[in-house]
Amino acid sequence: MPIPHPHGGSGSPLFLGRYFEGDRLPQAAVTDAGGMGFDYVSVPLNVGDPDVVESMLSVEAKICQSSLVGRVSSVSDLKPQLSWARYLSTYGVSLPSLAEMKTEADLVDYAALLKREVVTTTTPSQQWQEVPSGMWSQWNTLRSLLNHPLSLTVALSLSQDLGPCPDRWLGEPVRVVIVSSDLLTGAGTIGTPTHERLLLALVQRKAQVLLRPATDDLVGPLKAAVAALYQKMPPSSAYEKYCEPYLDILQQPLQPLKDDLDNTTYATFEEDFTKYMLYEHAVAECLADRGPLERDGKLSIAVVGAGSDLRRCLACSVLDSGRGGLVEASLRAIASSSSLQSGDVVFYAVEKNEDAVMTSRARARHKDEWRAHSVEVVCSDLRYWSPPTGPLDIVISEFLGSFGDNEASPELLTDAFLRRILKPDGVCIPRRYTSFCQPMMCPALWTDIRCLMADTTTTLGAGGLANSDKRLSTPFVVITNRCFYPSPSIGAQEVFTFDHQRVEDDRSHHHCSSDNRFKSLSFPIEADAVIHGLQGYFECSLYGSVTMSINPRTHTPDMVSWFPIFLPLASPITVRRGEVFTWNIWRRVDHSTRRMWYEWSVTSPCVTPVQNTNGSYYYVGL
Repeated sequence: MPIPHPHGGSGSPLFLGRYFEGDRLPQAAVTDAGGMGFDYVSVPLNVGDPDVVESMLSVEAKICQSSLVGRVSSVSDLKPQLSWARYLSTYGVSLPSLAEMKTEADLVDYAALLKREVVTTTTPSQQWQEVPSGMWSQWNTLRSLLNHPLSLTVALSLSQDLGPCPDRWLGEPVRVVIVSSDLLTGAGTIGTPTHERLLLALVQRKAQVLLRPATDDLVGPLKAAVAALYQKMPPSSAYEKYCEPYLDILQQPLQPLKDDLDNTTYATFEEDFTKYMLYEHAVAECLADRGPLERDGKLSIAVVGAGSDLRRCLACSVLDSGRGGLVEASLRAIASSSSLQSGDVVFYAVEKNEDAVMTSRARARHKDEWRAHSVEVVCSDLRYWSPPTGPLDIVISEFLGSFGDNEASPELLTDAFLRRILKPDGVCIPRRYTSFCQPMMCPALWTDIRCLMADTTTTLGAGGLANSDKRLSTPFVVITNRCFYPSPSIGAQEVFTFDHQRVEDDRSHHHCSSDNRFKSLSFPIEADAVIHGLQGYFECSLYGSVTMSINPRTHTPDMVSWFPIFLPLASPITVRRGEVFTWNIWRRVDHSTRRMWYEWSVTSPCVTPVQNTNGSYYYVGL
């Protein structure tokens, strides 16, 4: 029986297996392990012993499929034993430990054998490559020789030697952790605190545990030590619980300017209480800074009504208002303002999505806060809309993407647009945002992207990108669970910054053409690793002291509207400690074709072709 999650709820239980040496027949191993509460067993696939073969055949087929891992005894026995495991449809196949590969030549020869017998052959079983915890470099060489196969996962054998950087294993596809009794301490713990921290972190990433006791007497103490460690699993935060279903799930970035979002997407975004609270605080701070309305005509404020009903008001608008989430956050700020009286505000909600407009108009009819401020819902592309009462005091929008500017906010909130729609002292919320990125090792994620390719037939030869590289030149939105950052000290570096403040003419600020940007970033490598791409984030100043961020070092607690963006490399790049990884990114805009896109390449420690040139694989429609 699995060990229940220490905090119950929807947490995943821990599945425990028992590793048997060759002194126990398979049927007896299954029976004994089941009696001790184990979920699966690992037994040798000894096809040369008739007793073992007969015992294996006596195990029910459904048990073989769900609870039995066949272990290949040696490299020389791989082909017949692998064939036997396929015939039995075992739950998994454990391949010979890399500890058997005494030289680099042995490893290369073994890789060629796996390429022929495992990687290019379909099998229903999981394929576990046993790797001692101190042999990450050998594992990296093996998977590179095999061209990063999706089907091969790691059975990590914890040993006294964890290697120079144990955290690298958190980025690897570790399916199971083998814990042997020689790590059991007199205090009933597993090895050193570093061993326990690594084991717990891998279990948090859904790795199973396989116990390898030297004798039957050590089964109980070893199992108790692992169970006790599992009870130390920290409770998940609200943010972690929300993210759980999305971990390592690739998503295409939204393009709300080009595409109309559906009702479910709007509803999901509106669940982010933190984001709307921050917008509410930003509007409230802005209103406080502006102070009370002067009613003697000295201020340039909107004039509405006619005759004796003529009055001056504060004019506000939410652009791309969707179903009205930002409208309601803004209205709460207005309602709490001590400087505004009833009827002091003219409010517009501008949205191009006709279906979302219908939802907003229903809210405007039936919700008190909308009626109190006579919110006018406008169905229009904001670029072609002009406020009927003249320029606005406050413009509020949410065109931010996971990389800050990747939903074309700079192309919408241009200087010319803000001069047309805002008063000279008008305010745009948000005021400023900056993108950030850092290199990341994430082999499983990169392989998943490669498997999404639609065309795997056409190549351009050495040094060129293939047609099949479309997906690997496409950004994805994903919250990563299995990853490693090889430059943790420096972390994410700034990429592009955009300001949105009303300026009087283009000479005092950037031209629209300056939305074409270039940045070269260098990251000192602190541990041998493989870089599969860059993970991107943003930090944003809404107004005054109110900020929001998905940068890991400054992440706004419990904000869930944005997951990081991932820009993959066409091929993984091995880096060594002490080297410098240099990545270059271009932000390109072509107004004639109404497109914005990114291009990127590496120039250290090697040089790679520029990816996504001219937006040939991915672009944002304007």
